[in-house]
Amino acid sequence: MSTPGIEKIVMVAHNSVIDELEEAIASKEIGRRTDTLRRVTDLFVSGCSGFSGDQIALFDDVMNLLAREIESAARALRPAAGPDRERAAANHARLGAR
Repeated sequence: MSTPGIEKIVMVAHNSVIDELEEAIASKEIGRRTDTLRRVTDLFVSGCSGFSGDQIALFDDVMNLLAREIESAARALRPAAGPDRERAAANHARLGAR
């Protein structure tokens, strides 16, 4: 039998995580998204043995979304590739194709 106080704490924590996710996705700050991804990952790891398939799929979707957003923002910060970098990338691709 659960107590009403515990259920309220769980709901507040649940709402807090949802609010944090929404804010992190709306934010353009890589650090904020990274921190949120870390927290979601920790939450998943701590409870994954008790999650349903649908819940695991939801975690997968959220973690993938945050990871893609972080990667996209990081790529935008990277300086544009110059001719030397493009040549090195082409050589690397050619050598890796053997």
